[in-house]
Amino acid sequence: MDTVASGGFGYSRTRAQTKEKLTAIRNERTMELTFQRASVSHIDARRLEAAEHLNDTLIDFFFKLILDLFREEGEDELRVHAFSSLFYSRLKKSVESETAEPAKLIRWSKGADILKQDVIVLPINNDNQHWWLTLILNPSAALSECSAPEQRNARILYLDSLCGKDGYQTKHHVFQNMAVYLDAESKSSLSCDFEIENMEELTGLVPMQKNTCDCGIFILEYVIQILVRPAMLRRLGRDNLTDWFTQNLVTWRRSQLKECLLYIAAKTDETNLTADLLLKESFHRKRIKEFFLSKPPINKRKSFSEDTEVITIGLAKPDTNRLFVKIDCDQLEIDFDSEILALLVNVDDCADGPVQVKSKTFEIPNRYSMRDVVENHLQSNQILIIARCQEDSSSFSDDDAAALKTIGYPVDYKLGPKSI
Repeated sequence: MDTVASGGFGYSRTRAQTKEKLTAIRNERTMELTFQRASVSHIDARRLEAAEHLNDTLIDFFFKLILDLFREEGEDELRVHAFSSLFYSRLKKSVESETAEPAKLIRWSKGADILKQDVIVLPINNDNQHWWLTLILNPSAALSECSAPEQRNARILYLDSLCGKDGYQTKHHVFQNMAVYLDAESKSSLSCDFEIENMEELTGLVPMQKNTCDCGIFILEYVIQILVRPAMLRRLGRDNLTDWFTQNLVTWRRSQLKECLLYIAAKTDETNLTADLLLKESFHRKRIKEFFLSKPPINKRKSFSEDTEVITIGLAKPDTNRLFVKIDCDQLEIDFDSEILALLVNVDDCADGPVQVKSKTFEIPNRYSMRDVVENHLQSNQILIIARCQEDSSSFSDDDAAALKTIGYPVDYKLGPKSI
């Protein structure tokens, strides 16, 4: 009987058992991981599928993992502390109810030396619907004992992939509530005051999400990018960084985060090691870090976002059911008479010649449903065009609307007759 050894830990199983276990993990029927007391399960892992929102469990687990993986030893170490995703909601409730007691506040960061950190990471969730990030930089520079003007570079930064600068005023409560907390910390540990007037409040112009579900991935990516390139901290809140990274990278990172969980689950099962011990093994540590550094493969096919210059869509002639699509210099015309026509268009590889537009049509509801088109046919390098012929219907079915919502289509928009 073939066995699989674990490298000296006195642990073995048949190859069939190993294959069965790993298949179960990949199919997410069983998974329970704990790293630095943050735990995730196969139920949490399902939220890494496309169009799902990350929960607080995943946010906490990945922040602990990221900070551990990118921790650098030595004089140039960037000291970073990430609060639990539940920290701010509890702080806000405590301060606004006027029940905040200094002794209880500082207990939340016991042993973290908060005021000695270069960066404090504060994930915030709005009503279980949207994640955004607050960073507090150089908090010690806002202490009353810091008298040198050149050292007063304490900042609080808001990074929001959905609201940008528009939600600035609605975030000021974070500035005020964190000042209460930091003042309690400074009085307790350093016997001085935290002077809020010495901390600058800024909102970063950062990459924006193109859907309603990737906010959690964005806040993780902000921190990854900062830890890889700490010099970016000097530009946040000062420069326009909307092109810092792309939505394509965030979509890729989502898939890599899931693969990361599957890898850790498989290897902890194979070796009988905990996740904490697995991360101490240099080979596995390097492999796990790659999930947070990798970039999406280069697509050899022409991309709408990179190379396509002009996309024109309309009716070939007024009062006809002939759809006209022109991309750069290539064009096509399609007749349709179904209630709704869904058209998937992609640009063929143009490296050796002119642009070529290719398309596939779907008659709805005659032969296909919108859900079938979105879930089984639409690819990342395609554009979806929806046209209506009939005049007797003005909205999508509930099922079609739900499918379209997953790709960011404005389902509240009502298609009228002869509309696109």
